[in-house]
Amino acid sequence: MREYLEKRNFYMARIIASEGGSPDRLCVSCGMLGDWRCTDCLGRPIYCKTCCRSSHALNPFHRVQRWAGEYFEDSWLINTGLIIHFGHGGKPCPSINMPSLHTPTGTHEPDTATLFGLPNLVEEMEDPNDDLDLELSKLSQMEAAEAHELPDMNEAVDQELETHVREEWNPDLQKSGQNVLVIVNVNGVHHLPVQWCRCPGHLPEDIQALDLHCFPASFKRLRTLFTFHGLDAFLAENQECKSSAWHYYQKLRRLTSGSFPHLVPDRYRELLRCTRQYRNLKHLKWHGFGHDVRPPGLGDLAVQCPACPQPGINIPDDWDQKPNQWVAILQTLEF
Repeated sequence: MREYLEKRNFYMARIIASEGGSPDRLCVSCGMLGDWRCTDCLGRPIYCKTCCRSSHALNPFHRVQRWAGEYFEDSWLINTGLIIHFGHGGKPCPSINMPSLHTPTGTHEPDTATLFGLPNLVEEMEDPNDDLDLELSKLSQMEAAEAHELPDMNEAVDQELETHVREEWNPDLQKSGQNVLVIVNVNGVHHLPVQWCRCPGHLPEDIQALDLHCFPASFKRLRTLFTFHGLDAFLAENQECKSSAWHYYQKLRRLTSGSFPHLVPDRYRELLRCTRQYRNLKHLKWHGFGHDVRPPGLGDLAVQCPACPQPGINIPDDWDQKPNQWVAILQTLEF
């Protein structure tokens, strides 16, 4: 600690200097003036809008920031025009001639500072067939607020957010055949446009999502996906840190919006369901049922006890042929 105290001021100066980035703000890919910065890429490099989109085609869950004139503010890759393509390993479907995502003429990009850094999409609030149950979501938020796990925010904040989204951000995504999904990853909750494969004989959408390691929250009309990375992280935290699904998802909401986590879309119920399904699939795979058409029977998914007598493993195969020797040993192993 004494050595740290000698370096503390220098470390603080370097950390603050890194917040502003390079003074020339040149794109690391093309050398042009860049207004975007990725906080998940090594060194937080500066990109122009085009290079930021292209360099994150296979890393769509990175968190980015945009230059606001005097500082970098939190933004989203959806504002760069990034689209996730399913069905062809991340490449665009050749059967669809799809224009790039852009802000329609006569509108302007939303003020992410006004939106508190939240996903600025009107579809999240208007779609009645969404996975989100608004009434249950409000109930769960009230219960969490009573338990002092969420801040008790004024309802006027919600009204201000909803009004701003409806008035300022209404990109016409339907003409390009895109859908905007809620995708929950290990570093937060994302809204990203996706394009499904539409080739003749294409696979169902949920299967296309699985091919890119995204677990669907529903099977008929997909609106929410959980990445395998995020589900594996929850299973590890649940086992080692004893974190509940509620606390894990609250962590994701706070990672998404540190100031207003309660405004992030609530996918707690979907997380409960998908983690059970995902854990069951992993157990089936570990016990060899991925290549076996028969359904698992009673005890087939149980973990073998290393202390129990198992012929050929911890006792000889002919143990029953030597009763005088092995019966006495087995009697000592009774619990």
